[in-house]
Amino acid sequence: MEATQIRPCPNCRAGGAHAKFNEPPFIVVQCPSCSLVYLGNIPREDRLYDEYYNAAEPRSTEYRANSRDPRLRELYAINQQRVAGIKPLKPNGSLLDIGCGRGQFLKTASEHGYDVQGIDVSERAVTYARNEFGLSAE
Repeated sequence: MEATQIRPCPNCRAGGAHAKFNEPPFIVVQCPSCSLVYLGNIPREDRLYDEYYNAAEPRSTEYRANSRDPRLRELYAINQQRVAGIKPLKPNGSLLDIGCGRGQFLKTASEHGYDVQGIDVSERAVTYARNEFGLSAE
């Protein structure tokens, strides 16, 4: 069995962190120097996003207020609230979503008249946003 490498503290760079708890494959540790609690063994960035977006892709037609899928129905409601919070500050114009994922928020914002653009590290998520919602995303 391969030993898990614990990274130095992101705050003070000290080594020798102590495990607080283990939720495989992750280990949450505490720095002995500054007491920061942090994820000691972060996954490689290329694997993190691929694994996150490898879950079954939701049907874009189910992203609506009366969706049969309760997760998409809730996400739709949350995104409506987010747009409602932005409207008083920026009633119209361009909106850039950094970390746009599959584009559901951008879809909602575009329905409220915003000119939307999204970026995300996951090519799979960006492809979904483009193909399923016709969004400008990269």
